[in-house]
This record gives sequence, structure tokens and C-alpha cells, in this order.
Amino acid sequence: MNLNIINNENTYGTIIFMDLDNFGECVKKMGWTRYSPNIITGTLTKEIEDFNWKYNGYPLWGYNSKEGTEEAILFTPSTIEEILPWCKYIVDLITKLSERKNLGTGLSIGMAFGKIIELKPITNNRTKTIRSDPIRNLAYLALRKAKKSGGSCIVIF
Repeated sequence: MNLNIINNENTYGTIIFMDLDNFGECVKKMGWTRYSPNIITGTLTKEIEDFNWKYNGYPLWGYNSKEGTEEAILFTPSTIEEILPWCKYIVDLITKLSERKNLGTGLSIGMAFGKIIELKPITNNRTKTIRSDPIRNLAYLALRKAKKSGGSCIVIF
């Protein structure tokens, strides 16, 4: 997807923030390196690739096919109603995988839909950068609420 083509004053879509829960502790417990995919980050990476294909999605930040994805910010022109089944599926998939392997991790997702003002890849995940777009900021706040709720859930603003 060429963001220059769709980035105009009439661009609407969904911003998705996703972040693995308690993943630092999981990495230590399992003795994994953060610099190569493992069962969790590899699964999340593959599912994001499938999402991008299915929903015309685009990773704005965090997606990493070489090291595995621990957190990501995604854009899709699809509505929340259209992508919610996929979001529920991926949270459930990561939760069940973690439970089967006794890993103690999960996946939190925050989402918001609306008119996108700034649609371009993000060079960092600093609060100032995130808040430069109102919909991106809402999705970030939704993720924070999901994390504070205990994780492994989806919050929509």
C-alpha cells in the first residue's frame, strides 16, 4: 500500500496499537533473545502479515519480521467492526499459546477509528509523536487502558 496515495484530507480508518503483556519477564523466564523470533513474536509477526494482506493494513511502527514483533502500530482503512473478529482471534491465539507453554504473556490491543490526519510510518513511539494524530492518540490511550485492565484484552475508543 502506498501511503502517499491514501494520505489525504479524506482518509478514514482504524489505528491499532498492540503490545505483548509481561513479555520482558517471559523472555527472561524462557532464556530467549530479544533479537530473533520466538514462538510468540513469530506468531504475532505472521498474523500481522496476514492482517495486512486481508485488511489492506499497513504497519506504522514496530512490525519486525527479522527479530519478531513485540509491539506494533497498524493502520487499516477498514472499520473496527470489520477487523474486530481478527483482533479477538489474535488475542485468543496468543493467550492460548502462552497458556499451553506456561509463558505468562498475552496481547493487549487498543483501537480507534476516525479521520486520520497524519498517516505515515512512525520513527519512534514517544508520546509526542503518537499524540500528533488524534486518532492515533485515542488508540494509544485505549491500549493503556487495556494494559491497566490486566492485559489480554481489547479496548476501543
